[in-house]
Amino acid sequence: MKAAISGDGQELTVTLDVDELPFLASEQSLAARLPGSAPGIGEGILAMLGERPEPGEPRPVRIVRVRLVKTELVAESILELSGAREVYA
Repeated sequence: MKAAISGDGQELTVTLDVDELPFLASEQSLAARLPGSAPGIGEGILAMLGERPEPGEPRPVRIVRVRLVKTELVAESILELSGAREVYA
């Protein structure tokens, strides 16, 4: 998994490699299930990144992009948050 905040600090992009997932599923089924799964994935990632590391400055995030990739983009879902969340990069 990779997580990166955009240069302007408004968007967090989460990239999950389908080869690293702990279960087997086709790319088509993963892409079909992503819109329903993305909110839970996004919240889980935000919870992990919301814990303050040392050292670090919080950066506000308003959008979370969740990607499933396998050499090329398999699926993408963009979630607009109701308010900015502070994450530590």
